[in-house]
Amino acid sequence: MSGNRLDRDERDDEIRVPVAEERLEVEKRQAELGEVEVRKSVVQEQVSVPVELEHEEVRVEERDLADRPVQAGDQVFQEGVIRVPVRGEEAVVEKEAVVTGEVVIDKDRVAERQQVSDTVRRERVEVDEERTRRQNRG
Repeated sequence: MSGNRLDRDERDDEIRVPVAEERLEVEKRQAELGEVEVRKSVVQEQVSVPVELEHEEVRVEERDLADRPVQAGDQVFQEGVIRVPVRGEEAVVEKEAVVTGEVVIDKDRVAERQQVSDTVRRERVEVDEERTRRQNRG
């Protein structure tokens, strides 16, 4: 057996050959096995809200009067523009963000039994008795 170390016992002519085999030892370690992605997106939609608005309407009416003399304070024979403000309500839109729900992400630890397999090596010793007998005779 070339390349192998043989132990000889000093007392005998005995030769000892070690015979070895591999055995599996399985340990556990923490590892990231994957991930779960929870994606949020923003969508837009057109929303219509009915609202009732009030406003003033101006009516201009021209009336004929019975003739009367001009009095002090009457503004006559003056050109200009008469402005009459018109008031009313207008819609003012404000947006408010509110939380309407939530997504709860939870994890549970689950144990499962698995078979772990690998290839192991083993040395076998075979003795060729025929050959041994021939060598002893000769």
